[in-house]
Parts: sequence; C-alpha cells; structure tokens
Amino acid sequence: MRRWTLGGVCVGLLVASGSALAAPADVFDRERLAKYARDNPGKIFDDPRISCYLRELLSKDDYDSLKEKMSSISAEGPDAKGAFTFEGNVRGLPDRGIVMLEPGGHLWVALTGGDEAEYFTNEPGSLQKPPPAIEAWRVRFEDMPLTSVSAKRKTRPEEIAQRCSAQKLAAEIERFDQLESGNVCKEGLRFHPFLAAAVKGGAPEGRAYFFSDPVPCPASGECKSRKKAYLVENDGVELSEDDLKKNGFVCAQYRSAKGKKTVGWLPESALERKPLELPVGGASLGKKPEEWVGTWDQANPSSSSSVTIRAKGPQSIQVNGEATSGANTGDFESTITVSGPTVEYVENPGAKEDDRGCVVRMRLLNNALYVNSEGICGGMGVGFSGLHYRK
Repeated sequence: MRRWTLGGVCVGLLVASGSALAAPADVFDRERLAKYARDNPGKIFDDPRISCYLRELLSKDDYDSLKEKMSSISAEGPDAKGAFTFEGNVRGLPDRGIVMLEPGGHLWVALTGGDEAEYFTNEPGSLQKPPPAIEAWRVRFEDMPLTSVSAKRKTRPEEIAQRCSAQKLAAEIERFDQLESGNVCKEGLRFHPFLAAAVKGGAPEGRAYFFSDPVPCPASGECKSRKKAYLVENDGVELSEDDLKKNGFVCAQYRSAKGKKTVGWLPESALERKPLELPVGGASLGKKPEEWVGTWDQANPSSSSSVTIRAKGPQSIQVNGEATSGANTGDFESTITVSGPTVEYVENPGAKEDDRGCVVRMRLLNNALYVNSEGICGGMGVGFSGLHYRK
C-alpha cells in the first residue's frame, strides 16, 4: 500500500472498479486510475472527469469536505475484479469517508460527521443498500446510522453525466492532459512551501533565469525558451508537488515579498535543495535584528506553523514559534544572537546529540524565512519545515 499526502483535515477511502459490468466506454480512464493508485493517489481530485462527478453527486460543500478528509492517501489494487482502493486520513481527527468509483461512471460515497454517516450514489440499484466495500468500511462505525442523501435528493444519474461530459469539460481535460505530460510548468500545478530550494551563487551574471520550456540556450543565437524573469542568490522557491524535472530543469514557483508569483523552469544546477547548507558567500543578510523582524507564516490544509521575531538589543532577536498538525500543537521561544543569515534554537543546549530535544534552524532568504526542525517539537506530527513568508 502506497502513501501520499495531499493536505486536509480528516480521513477518506476511494475504491475504483474496472469489472466487466462497467459501461462499454470508460468514463474514467482505467489506465490513469492505475497510475494514480501507483504513483500519486491525490490526482483523483485533479482529474476533471472524476472531480466533476464527485462535485455533482455530493454538492460543492460535501465535495470540499470529502477532499479535506482525503489528506494522507494510500492506494492498493487492482484486485481480482479490477478494483482499486484509495484510503485517506489525517492524524488526530475522528471523521472518516469512503468513495467507490468505477471506470464506467458509477460512484458511491459515504462520510461520517457528528452522530451519523451520509451516503451518496448515482447507481439506482444501490440507493438503499450500499455495496459490500462500504458495508465492510461501516464495521468501524456500527453505532452511526447511515442516511441515503441521494435517495432524498432523487439524484438523476443522466444529469450528472450530461454536466460532466467530455464535450463540456474539453478545455479542462486538454489542460489537465498537458500538465500530466510533464512538459508543462505553469500556474495550476501544486507547489508546496515545504518542498523548497534556494538559488545558489555563481550563476552567469549573478542571475538564474526562468525558462518557458525545459530547453537549454543554444551555444549561439537567440535563446527563445528563456524568459525575462530571473532570480538571484538567496531567493527561495517552492518546487512542484510532483517534483517535475526535465533536461536538467526543475519546475518551480517564486513568491516575492509582496506575494507576486512567478512560475517556470529553472536550471537545477542553480538551486540548493537544502537551503540550510547554502554557503553564506557574500550575502550580508541577517546581520541586523531588524532584517529578521516580522511574523513569518506557512499554512497548509492539515498543518501550519508561524515564527514571530522581534528585535531585542543591538545584536539579538526574540523568537517565538507555534505549530499545529490536526489537533496537536507545539511551540518554542528563545533569545538568539544574530551575525548572519542562519540562526539556531536548541531546547537543551549543551546536551548530547540525542538529548538536545527540539532543534529549530532558520535561514533568512531574500523573500522568505526557511525553517527546519528536528526532534520532538510538540504533539505527533508537529514541526517547522519549509519556506515561511512574512505577513
């Protein structure tokens, strides 16, 4: 069973069936379902046909709730009948969900919440009796009544199929296919601040240019793929969720101090994926407390962390950190002397390596604060990681 994290606040399960009873023409591409299960289960929410059917079946609010419940997703299959199972969860929260999906276009969904579970389907023969996979899932929640929402709403499968037809979704499907090809790096991809890198020094002219395509410049003549936008040493970037790479380029997103975003291909050789190991070089960042001052935030669907820094004397800063993961929390505070772009907090200074407790290292970049924590810094899953941006 493979696991992949999307971001959310609860738990869910998805089963995709490719049995001989499916409609002659697949509504959901079964080869892609197998690929999602094998490589990246969270893609089920990006796939235009699947997400449209789910939204139409559940309503927008219920769909958003389902998506939150499918935070950390694992997958297995296909089984003897061609069924795939996608299971999601988020630590520390009690809600659960299950979705069954077959290539022919039938869906079955159940969500827990409060004192009951709600059930949805576009398969008329299953309105009052869920399929075996959902019944087996319900063993964990036998004390909860199951309400058939679709029976009450009198769901019309043909209307869902019409609203989610390939013709109506043609533009979305074409765009998604381009992104899936791995040749497209543009807005619409997911980028995460905890998948971070920083620009190294030594680039020609001191600039790392964005490229529209992963094609190096020719030895002579015009470089058509190179954009006007460029980064400089100590700029931080977010990498794509799938870590797209091609021809020595990586897909990245730069977020300026004012929040403006630039997306494109960057030469991988220009980036350091471990910003804490970035040489100080000629950088004069971080020598003055006022350069560190501010509230630096990172927010994700299932976790968040914040570092608030105040000046305290001519060469010192007061650092207060807070982080959450589900229902769990953690924090730290310290007064630290600054002399350059990196600082460190150690819960038990002077102790042996294994007894130092929570250790938080920070690197000041041009546009962000890179933070990384080790050890136990709070409840389960709590930590500080990746790029944090000043409010």
